[in-house]
Amino acid sequence: MAEASAIERIREEVEGLENTKVEELDLDDILLKEISPNIKSELEKYSGLKMLSLHGCGLESLNNLPNLPELTHLILSANNLSGKDLIPLLNYKQLEVLVLTQNHIKDPEELNTITSLNLKELDLFEYDEKSNVNYREKIFSMFKGLEIVDYMDKSGNMIDDEEGGDDEDYRGDDDDEVDERDDDEDYDCLLYTSD
Repeated sequence: MAEASAIERIREEVEGLENTKVEELDLDDILLKEISPNIKSELEKYSGLKMLSLHGCGLESLNNLPNLPELTHLILSANNLSGKDLIPLLNYKQLEVLVLTQNHIKDPEELNTITSLNLKELDLFEYDEKSNVNYREKIFSMFKGLEIVDYMDKSGNMIDDEEGGDDEDYRGDDDDEVDERDDDEDYDCLLYTSD
């Protein structure tokens, strides 16, 4: 049922658009648990996709992640993923921003599986800081090009949305945007296209 709903929703949102023009796709809160081969195939039609949000999908695995060679921003917050589940992310060579908040990552060492990624920003809010006070320092040392961890730079300076530039739209922090929406409308899947 979830698979059919996800595919139907994607098709509705992109109807009439050229596949190559779709750059951002938001599939938040569609309960999937996993990405089926059919959902993978559907997503791979949008080879120019730069941002994919799978927030709150209940994902327990990243098997069958779609091949999206242009993907730079991936939001996987509020799922059921641990470090061992992240290995498929290594296929995303262009990935710069990864949001893993509200998952089952208990220790920075769990991220060892993806340290070869050229990430610029990694968000782990909801990580249990009490268990490792210096976790940001540890994460910065693990990823060579990393500039921001949980909205803070290497010096511990808070990076706000204005300084973060375009990344603010990709972090999954759309509370302000949601508040402005008409409650009667359905926003399970948002679509963004290039001009």
